[in-house]
Amino acid sequence: MEHTEQPIQTILLENGLTLELVDYSRRVAGDRWNVRVKAAIGISVEDVLNRTDQRHWKEEIENVLGKQVVFEKEMIRNFIDEREKQTVVDQLCRSFLENAMIYLSRQHFAERFLFKQYRETLERKRIENLLKKGVSRGDPSE
Repeated sequence: MEHTEQPIQTILLENGLTLELVDYSRRVAGDRWNVRVKAAIGISVEDVLNRTDQRHWKEEIENVLGKQVVFEKEMIRNFIDEREKQTVVDQLCRSFLENAMIYLSRQHFAERFLFKQYRETLERKRIENLLKKGVSRGDPSE
């Protein structure tokens, strides 16, 4: 299977973040492609907390999430004719940018995304711990 990883575009957003669009398409059969375009924004925990005057959260959040979180959106189209591949890639990018730029460019996007990831990760870990405790105690619902 032929696989590509081609940078498409890098965009500096109004809020100082950098959006990267990358083509991860791969050939699936003959002249047919699985078209995959990924949009990603790397967000530094330290940068966000320094800008928001919430440095006191730095150690706790980095312990849970690491030093960086990544916003990712993957757009996929299956079984695309090779002659239409580039057109589909362009359409996916254009559609994503038309629909997401205002949201991603907002002044508080990074802060809100960071704290959302933090809350969701804590909740996921809490549930995993509850499930482990239930299994280790011989929970009858197994």
